[in-house]
Amino acid sequence: MGAFIERTLVADYELTDQDRAELIKNFFQRYGSFIVVALLLLVLGLGINNWWQKHQYTRASTASNAYQALLTSMQNGTSPDVIKAAATEISVNYSGTVYASLAQLQLAGIAVAQANLSTAESLLKNDLAQNSHNALKPIISLRLARLWLAENKSQATLDLLKHPPKGYEAAYGLLAGDAYIQLKNLAQAQLSYQQALSAAHNDPVLVQLLTERLNSLGVN
Repeated sequence: MGAFIERTLVADYELTDQDRAELIKNFFQRYGSFIVVALLLLVLGLGINNWWQKHQYTRASTASNAYQALLTSMQNGTSPDVIKAAATEISVNYSGTVYASLAQLQLAGIAVAQANLSTAESLLKNDLAQNSHNALKPIISLRLARLWLAENKSQATLDLLKHPPKGYEAAYGLLAGDAYIQLKNLAQAQLSYQQALSAAHNDPVLVQLLTERLNSLGVN
């Protein structure tokens, strides 16, 4: 008797094909619209993502070609005004890319060559602000530090060079030492040069510059 009851209960819980079809029908009647919307959003999202990746790749490729053309023009001795126009176009049309940042560095270099230090400073500061996480940040910082040293902005230079990124310790230390020289803090300048020299073993140019700085301070 117990076995009969158990089989009956199991049979009651087993679904027939008709039962399954009815459950599926009811499920889609209840949730079908939500499923369709979710699938459409998924497809749309994948499509937008693919389009965005293609767009970014095309934009970077076009910016690269434009920057290469700019370098070629510079090598061919094109006039500064033409170079400035091309670099400005790159920095505006491809903002946010590494090529826009490089173009702004070129514009700053032209401004320095034309003794327009305020324009160069503005360009470098803007470039630095727009590329705070860019691999070019150390190079932009070094350019700005050299400019500030030329303008005797010693403390601003030291603040800018306070945290040298890995691989730039020697270059940062050299300019920091120069800033301390301007502030007539010879002891701190010597320390900065010595620390930079210990990090410059793979760069013969920096080694020579730092050695000359230390020799000028009477340190052998």
